[in-house]
Amino acid sequence: VSIKIFLIFLALVVGLKAANAKPKDIHLEYSVFIGGLNVVNVKIGLNLDRFQYNIKANAKTAGIVQRLFPWRMEAYSKGKINGEALQPVAAGQENNWKGKNRHIHVLFKQGVPEVDRIMPQPTKDSRTKVSRVLRVGSIDLASAILGIIRDLDFTRMCSTSFKVFDGRRLYDLIVEADGTSFLKANRYTMFSGKTVNCKLSIVKRAGFKRRDNPEWNSLDQTVRVSM
Repeated sequence: VSIKIFLIFLALVVGLKAANAKPKDIHLEYSVFIGGLNVVNVKIGLNLDRFQYNIKANAKTAGIVQRLFPWRMEAYSKGKINGEALQPVAAGQENNWKGKNRHIHVLFKQGVPEVDRIMPQPTKDSRTKVSRVLRVGSIDLASAILGIIRDLDFTRMCSTSFKVFDGRRLYDLIVEADGTSFLKANRYTMFSGKTVNCKLSIVKRAGFKRRDNPEWNSLDQTVRVSM
């Protein structure tokens, strides 16, 4: 579920111009509505220049949804920019679901992510092990999202992939072109114009349960975003 939440953040920040050499300090706030009901509020902070980046995002349920399903999440990532390559230094996530706290903090050492703090501690279950060898060259999800934005900014195309490690699971984030379209303004958005469409999906590599819920796995895990 957390993977899809992060991909929603992509839809919120993907319009930012990332290739500009001037330093940027951007703060964005969003209210997400479903059927006229405010369900989630999101805040995103991005500090970015040619050589480094710092991303902070938090989301929490709102209104009556918050009273029924109290949830909040904070995610962060910071790293260096070396040409077109992103080199994360530290990343993590904290969330609280119905009073239960979870957190993960990951440090990147010579291109390899190492879990520094984690709660709850991993248990011996049916998850496949994420070895150090497999983690080489992987980045965190927030950095991958920034990489997608930068790739769109440079090429105007959706065609890239990243190996992502979130502290527990390792997977490939695949971004593919999904054509173009023209959106008309409606009661949900004032935007009207041509869009580039991207299809995002994941390929599981390690750290996932060997016996996932078959009903959940049968659902469409693809996210489509229009820019």
